[in-house]
Amino acid sequence: MAMERTLILLKPDAVQRFLVGALLSRFESKGLKLVGMKLMRMSPELADKHYEAHRAKPFFPGLKRFMTSSPIVAMVLEGRSAIAVCRKMMGATFGSNAEPGTLRGDYGISNSYNLVHGSDSPEAAQKEIALYFRAEELLEWKPGSAPRRSRRGPALRGLLRSRSARARSASRALRSACERVPVLAPRNRAERAASGSTARTRATTGNPL
Repeated sequence: MAMERTLILLKPDAVQRFLVGALLSRFESKGLKLVGMKLMRMSPELADKHYEAHRAKPFFPGLKRFMTSSPIVAMVLEGRSAIAVCRKMMGATFGSNAEPGTLRGDYGISNSYNLVHGSDSPEAAQKEIALYFRAEELLEWKPGSAPRRSRRGPALRGLLRSRSARARSASRALRSACERVPVLAPRNRAERAASGSTARTRATTGNPL
C-alpha cells in the first residue's frame, strides 16, 4: 500500500453546520495526516475547472451555485491508500443512502447536499490538489516531531524548591530566637510609673537615651 495524498473539500453545508472540526477529527483519528488546509470561497472559474467533467450534465448549474454560495474548507490528507480510505469513510453519495459509521451516514440525510468531496483516483487527486494549493503550501512533517522538553526544567524546579526550603528553615530559626529573648516587665506600680515618665521624657526631647 503506497503513501498517497488526496484532496478533501468540506462543502458549504458542512461549514454552515459547524461540522468542520468533527469531520476533520474523523480523518485524523483514522491516522491520516493533514499537510495542507485553507478556508476559502470557490470562484465560478474554479468550479468550472473542478467539475469540468460534469459541465454538460443537467445538475451542473445547481452544483456550481451551491459550491460558490459560501465558504468551503479545502485540505490535503496523506496516508497509506489515502484516496480509497477517504472514499470509504465518506460513504455513499447521499446521506439517506450512506451506512451508519460513514461521514455522510452519520452527519447527513439530504439527497441534495452531501457535506464532503474526495478525489476518486491518483490522477484526479494530483489535478485537484494543484487547483487549490501551491507546492509551498503543502508541508512535509513527521508525527511526533515536536521539540523535546528541555531537561533544564526539572533541575530548575529542584533548585527553586531547595532555596524555598532554606528560606523556611531560616525563618523558623529567627522566630525561635526571638521567642527565647526575655521580656522584662516592671515589677510594681512605682516602677511602671517611672517607666512611663521616662518614655514621655524621651518622646518630648527626642532623645532615645
